[in-house]
Amino acid sequence: MSKKLLIPLIIICVILIAGLILYLNKDRIAVRFNEKGLGFSENKEYDKAMIYFQRAFKLNNEYTEACLNIGKIYYTYEDYPRALEYINKAGSLDSLLAEVPYYHGLVMLRQNKFQESIEDFSTVLLLDSTYSQAYYQRGIARANTGDYSGAVDDYQKAMETNRDNIDIY
Repeated sequence: MSKKLLIPLIIICVILIAGLILYLNKDRIAVRFNEKGLGFSENKEYDKAMIYFQRAFKLNNEYTEACLNIGKIYYTYEDYPRALEYINKAGSLDSLLAEVPYYHGLVMLRQNKFQESIEDFSTVLLLDSTYSQAYYQRGIARANTGDYSGAVDDYQKAMETNRDNIDIY
């Protein structure tokens, strides 16, 4: 075989092997991208976080956490239609993840759709009865509908389930 044919053949083999390695490790790489995005998100560097969450979700379009994290960033940006798009997509990937109806409820609450948010937070509490923020947020929604007794009950339950969360006091 001539050198002119051997070099392109070697290059093609290297590219195929690199592609195979990427394919076999894409889930691990997606997790790493998501973790890097979480770091940026914790530092309120949402643009950088979004890039990494999107990379993670592009590598694995069934990665519920990355999908939900994209929705959370859009929620932070107050882009509620896009937030709902990704939150709903995450819910279709994992219907038992309590964070999905929680963030859906937050979007509904911010849009003054109080009854829908109450239903979402109630769903969260069916999935995880210790989710103190769901009690707290449901209390806010209930107060906005005039159900002050229900709101007080929820605020008390929020404090009982997480005494260390100063946000609810």
